[in-house]
Amino acid sequence: MKVILSYFIGLILIFILSSFMVIDLSSITPEHPGGSMLEVAFWLTSMASAFLTFIITDVLFRSRESRLLSSFPVAPLRLFDFQMGRVFRAIGAVSGVYMAFWGAHLLENPSVFAPVMAIFPIGLGVCGIVSAAITMYVGNQVSQSTEVSGSQAMAFSTAPAIALAVSLMLNLMLKLLAEALLKPNYANAAITALGIVGMVTVVAWIYARYMFKRRYYAVYASFCDIDSIVINGDYAFLDGKCAEKMLKAPLAGALRLGWVEQYRRRHGMANLLVVTFALIMGIYLSQVPASLEQLCLPCIAPVVILLFSKPWVSLLEPALYSGAFDAFAIPESTCAKSRVMACLQIMAMPCFALGAAVAVPFGMQMGFAGGCWMFAMCVGLSAVMGLGMSLLSQKIRNYSTMMKLNYGLAGIFLIFVVL
Repeated sequence: MKVILSYFIGLILIFILSSFMVIDLSSITPEHPGGSMLEVAFWLTSMASAFLTFIITDVLFRSRESRLLSSFPVAPLRLFDFQMGRVFRAIGAVSGVYMAFWGAHLLENPSVFAPVMAIFPIGLGVCGIVSAAITMYVGNQVSQSTEVSGSQAMAFSTAPAIALAVSLMLNLMLKLLAEALLKPNYANAAITALGIVGMVTVVAWIYARYMFKRRYYAVYASFCDIDSIVINGDYAFLDGKCAEKMLKAPLAGALRLGWVEQYRRRHGMANLLVVTFALIMGIYLSQVPASLEQLCLPCIAPVVILLFSKPWVSLLEPALYSGAFDAFAIPESTCAKSRVMACLQIMAMPCFALGAAVAVPFGMQMGFAGGCWMFAMCVGLSAVMGLGMSLLSQKIRNYSTMMKLNYGLAGIFLIFVVL
């Protein structure tokens, strides 16, 4: 009851604070009837969809409820309805915050802000259904394969990326649908976009339920087998180059290499997703120069890293451990130092990619010096945030607490991006 009351009080506060903001409606033109508000809604929905596609796999296979209920003769469809119900409730809770922000401006221009408010919950709902269908499709293919390693071991890692690509296309269709509804004489385009999104969603929902009913436990068994191989951090599984580096490194350095290797095995798609997002963001900023002034660019990189990379949380996962070093009496300070250094090493490439994605379009508009300054601000802010979270994770040492703190901080940075 306290949580629900706090949630609604938070919505009221967001609504009141948002009402004091002045949103520039000058971007609304006959060619772009949704203005910059619809662009912001599309990108917020896409960013949330990227997070949701990875959550679906965890909810269906790694969640505590799945582990507990899979031991009992529970009907797969009942488990599917239970887990997807959790997903939809989470979407509703996040959408409430999103809609409270825009709702304060609804009366200023109802025809524009109504589609802007609707695209987020609808887009996430479609993303959740499509992600479940693609995850079950990939899982069914893996469960019928005779291999449990190699390319098959990466199949479940690629499923969220495939689901994200499909979700982004459907989000774009929703954006085009909203624009078509706002433009006169574009009813045929609106019907076409609505038909495509609706058809894909219905087919995905039917397929996900059908495969869940027929193949869930087979897919779940294959997932558990493969997941145990992928996340196994024992150094007998490391390749020769990594093992050679560890043999030459001091103890803290060897531990750092081990943590980094485990992260890469466990979250193999994280850096690829960050780079993909950076490319899309760079293209968008270069094509829509107005966004360079409307968005707080240095805060974008921390949001992406907090959502898609978050090594300070990942290295606290119960499934990860220090492998062969568990047999030795290693001071906790050494382990903590190695985890912090591993987090900074993992962050290096995402920071550079996201900084370049923002700095290059900014430099094209503001000059070389401005681009260098923007790159330094993006990388510097991300590095400070990453170092702080890495140090804090070694003090708290609680996975669930750090998860809440991580996503709470991501939400704060996201507010700064939009405001």
